[in-house]
Amino acid sequence: MSDEPMYSVREASIMLGLSPQMVRYYTRKGALKCQRIIGGSAIIYTKEHLDVFLADLSGLSTVEVAAMCGVTPAVVASWVHRSMLPVRMSVINELRFDEADVRKFATERGIQLHALEERKSA
Repeated sequence: MSDEPMYSVREASIMLGLSPQMVRYYTRKGALKCQRIIGGSAIIYTKEHLDVFLADLSGLSTVEVAAMCGVTPAVVASWVHRSMLPVRMSVINELRFDEADVRKFATERGIQLHALEERKSA
């Protein structure tokens, strides 16, 4: 066994900012990798498991892109559907956008972007 720290579901939920139920759900769905011990009943996670999960969730959500561009989420979905705005699907089936891609898209189309602070307070 390695010297790498191991985390319980409760500890992982705190580190990820999710409820323990959501941590278990993402684990069952295969989105969050884990190691099972004690006859398969207890679940433990390594820091690497948690870091990989968090990295996959990086980027902007549809709602954040909409607020940033001053449009509705439906308009963002339309841009994605028409392949106008680069997007990727996270392991938990959420659309994620790279901020640099959004800025480039907006600049090319003359869309005035709202500041990050404004989006967070909205």
